[in-house]
Amino acid sequence: MPSNSLKNLPCIASIKSIADIGASKKRHYVYLKTFHATFKGKIYAINPTIKEIPEFPDVTVHARVTDIPDDEPVDFAFIEVPREHVIGVVKDCARKGVKLAAIFSSGFADAGTEEGRKLQEELARVIRDEGHGLHVIGPNGMGLYHPRLGIRWRPSLPVEHGGTGIVAQSGGFSNLLIHGLSAAGMPVSTALSIGNAMDITALDAIAFFKDDPETSIIVAYLEGIPERSGQEFMSLLHSCKKPVILVKAGRTTNGSKAARSHTASLVGNYAMWLEASKKAGAVLVETFEDVINVAKFVTSYGVKPIKNACMLTLSGGYGVICSDALASHGIGMPDFSGNERLNAALRGEISSVGTSIGNPVDVGAFIYDVPKLETIALAVLDDSSVDGLIFEIAPLYVAFSIRPEVHLETELPAMLGRVKQHGNKPVIVITENIGYDSVKNDIENRLRSFKIPVFSDILHVARALGYVNRVKPKEG
Repeated sequence: MPSNSLKNLPCIASIKSIADIGASKKRHYVYLKTFHATFKGKIYAINPTIKEIPEFPDVTVHARVTDIPDDEPVDFAFIEVPREHVIGVVKDCARKGVKLAAIFSSGFADAGTEEGRKLQEELARVIRDEGHGLHVIGPNGMGLYHPRLGIRWRPSLPVEHGGTGIVAQSGGFSNLLIHGLSAAGMPVSTALSIGNAMDITALDAIAFFKDDPETSIIVAYLEGIPERSGQEFMSLLHSCKKPVILVKAGRTTNGSKAARSHTASLVGNYAMWLEASKKAGAVLVETFEDVINVAKFVTSYGVKPIKNACMLTLSGGYGVICSDALASHGIGMPDFSGNERLNAALRGEISSVGTSIGNPVDVGAFIYDVPKLETIALAVLDDSSVDGLIFEIAPLYVAFSIRPEVHLETELPAMLGRVKQHGNKPVIVITENIGYDSVKNDIENRLRSFKIPVFSDILHVARALGYVNRVKPKEG
């Protein structure tokens, strides 16, 4: 456990009351509206200039959080006041006994001014010396998203909850991750938009997610961490048994400048981050799309390398393109020509003109013979030269079946589910974006029910596997 502790983050799961401090009609009560829409607990609005909010008659309004009766605890405070009032509000929260707060207000170290830096230093001192156990997310962050409890910072954020934990130093990128992961079938357990990370840091968040029973994978967008915390951070990653995906902003000179101006982060050398993450067992990626694609894979299989793959395709030409894409990211395609056992097994199933028993295996001529496909897939995966299987399902073949009695939309996912269950090797599916969206979505949803990751392009697969393959496997 890192020396910086969990800073009250385990209390998130039991939040029963929220105080929106600074809720204002000028801002159309946007955060209050969002909490009110889905949070089932008690909500307070804190604003000294109003007595009631007609739009929300069940929301109690107080001038200060300390005006809330002593027998009514506040579990979480969302602070959206101007920065000059933040320290006073934080002191009130401490007196009230609030244990967790999120400071949305900006203009602290992120402002890049001496005034902002000193204000943040004083805020940190108040929390440390006068906080009475209060810990803070932010400032300059969106705060807390916990869909199971109905805690959201934007009304557009999904209400379904899942097993992905997110910590990010960017509110906007947090929104992208939440929407993107949820849309890809990996909804979120908890997201922490930590902004300047003055108190609760990425280390605290990952340490929390590491043992959180609601979280199965962890995604972190970081602009930097203090140099003194580097070794502690890498030790934490190495000790984490759950897959961790890192997006490290500031890989280039321009990116580093942008990161420093955004959250006043110590960016660090990217090559050092790359090498350290490899050793620590975390998957370091570069883009938003990389996060989604790597998450698809590790959600199903963990950080499991595929150095050599076999692909079953519906077209010889597409197989060539796939071979090139995989090779460009260091994934091999074993040559089956000298493999007598596997060749014998494949020849027993593949005899049609226009098919190929090389690698990729061209199975286009008998896409509607699902038992045959299953036999081929099992034979390939049973071979020691193959670490995983990539299977192409073209929605066109499903939408316009030449054999009406064969229902590929159900039979193919079920078959691949059996193949996946048979062994301990990953099965991956590609469904290209060629239209037939309803068919495509139906197939993908069925595959997800078997925890089989689905991609729309071979390059997405290749990049994802390339990232995973460069990570040093953890012992034990």
